[in-house]
Order: sequence, then structure tokens, then C-alpha cells
Amino acid sequence: MKIAISSSGRNLDVQVDPRFGRCNCFVVIDPETQAFEVLENEAATLGSGAGIQAAQMVVKAGAEAVITGSVGPNAKDVLSAAGLKIYLGAAGTIKEVLQQYQDGRLQEASVPSAAAGLGGGQGGGRGMGRGMGRGGGRGRGFRAGPGGYCICPSCGERAPHQLGTPCFEHKCPKCGTVMTRER
Repeated sequence: MKIAISSSGRNLDVQVDPRFGRCNCFVVIDPETQAFEVLENEAATLGSGAGIQAAQMVVKAGAEAVITGSVGPNAKDVLSAAGLKIYLGAAGTIKEVLQQYQDGRLQEASVPSAAAGLGGGQGGGRGMGRGMGRGGGRGRGFRAGPGGYCICPSCGERAPHQLGTPCFEHKCPKCGTVMTRER
């Protein structure tokens, strides 16, 4: 079995990148043998469609599961259609999340954790100039508006959102998983 983990670097001691489609690279690893390869994420710099392209690359590499911080709906659709299991809210080093996976401490996701489109803010902001952003504004895809809650994708724990701080910068007080923004 191969697992693709969104990574900030090229070895097992680096941090998991919380972004799927725009991560630096993927560490594709066999959990039993610890043999791994690194796939550079060429989709990370695309203007749009990064998640879809990254998902297709992971599928093509033969992965059967993905471990990441968050994944958008389009990438989730590609991964799910290919039969891959998706584990969200991963935080720590590649070694640490691999151990969490092996210990059964990661929960399989059923919904995407990132908003659709480039802006993803509360208005759906897709850029394109001439007033077509529809209110995406400063959220830059993290829905960093006032109020609301951060939620743990693993155990469902909710915590009040702290204005100006993305939810993924907080860990769940119950289980330690990286939080995502509640919709």
C-alpha cells in the first residue's frame, strides 16, 4: 500500500504541509517498509486547478490513501472517484502522522475541508477583476471573517474562531488535530 502525504520538504522529518493542492511536494510512502519517493507538486504554482492536478498526480503515482491538512472539493472528488481514502487535519512531521495513521488515530474524511474556487472566502471570491470577486476579500480562501467556529475534522470538537488567525494554526484541544473552519 502507498500513502501520499502533503509535505513541506523531501524527507520524513519535515512538517506535513496543511495544503493539499498547493503543497511543496508529496511523500509517497509504503507504511510497512518505510520506502518512499518524493513527488514535486508542479501544480502548486498554477493559477487555478491546482487541487485537481495534484490529485491526478497522486492517483497516477499509485497511492491508495492521502494524508493532508485540508483538501478542496474538486480534489476530493478526483481522489474519491479513484477510490483513495482521505485523512484530514494532519499536523506534525511526516514520521509522526505516519505513526498516527498506523496507530489508527487518523479519521477518514467524508467532506472537503477547503472552500471551492480561488478565493474561497465567504462570498466565494473568484477574482477576475471588474467586481467579480463577490466579496472574497481578505480571507484569501481561509474564510477569516468575524465570528464562527473552528472545527476538528477528526473528533468534531468546536472552538470559537479567533479573528485574524486561520483555524489551521490551532490544534484541537481534545485530540491535537489541526482545526479547519466550520461552514
